[in-house]
Amino acid sequence: MFCEKNCKYCDKYAECGCEGCEYARQNFGCELAECCREKKHDSCLTCNKSDYCELYKNRDFMPIEHMKKTGSFDERNHLLYKWLPLLLGLMIIKTAVNIALSYLLIKSPDLFVILSGATALIIGGFHTYILYKIKSASKGFALASLLIPISIVLAVAASLFTIFNVNAAVFIIFAAIANVVSVSEEYDAHSAVVLGIEDNNSRKWIQLWKVYSAVILLYLISLLAAYYNELNMFILIICIAVMAIESILEIVFLYSNLVVFKDICKRRK
Repeated sequence: MFCEKNCKYCDKYAECGCEGCEYARQNFGCELAECCREKKHDSCLTCNKSDYCELYKNRDFMPIEHMKKTGSFDERNHLLYKWLPLLLGLMIIKTAVNIALSYLLIKSPDLFVILSGATALIIGGFHTYILYKIKSASKGFALASLLIPISIVLAVAASLFTIFNVNAAVFIIFAAIANVVSVSEEYDAHSAVVLGIEDNNSRKWIQLWKVYSAVILLYLISLLAAYYNELNMFILIICIAVMAIESILEIVFLYSNLVVFKDICKRRK
């Protein structure tokens, strides 16, 4: 491509509906691509002005401009403005339930595993449905909507095995892995949809993922230790506290994204 980005590996290609330079001649015409054609350059890198060219510096935002010109920008924003309030409410409920379940982990690990499966089935089901409805906004939402049901099935299987006094450690581990990957995809999607609109929000989601990935590993170790009656109470309490903070930050960031799309929808009425 003219901007030296391979469409195949560009997340905006799928997320923003960008069709790439190949088809730009027949559509709105990317300014950067048109500039290269006019100056007869194969790409921006053959231009001696690329180091200080504003078009080249802002190449990551070109898909946003494409969306504005084709109308898909407004469609995506209204879609997110419609469904993010429901996702926000669900995350508040999920955080409250997880905090309550964490108390059970201290008192009764087996009961924790059983109830975790039940709540995963209910809350995870609603979560999957919402992400499925907004899957067109970002491929990350689509992938997360596929991974969450997998983690639900594994969590329910762990609950059933625990009820019948069968070792459920393998199901617990794989449920956690599926959950981690789904969270990664969802956070990436939340970051991507505000990239080029509110970059500060976009960076916060990436930072939040780093916190989550570190804490979930320690939390999983604590969970397995509790399951095998080798619980380190101090580590567990730290994990619960940090996970609660991470969940609250997720709610705050979700609200920030919602405000962004609310403002855009009002301005572009």
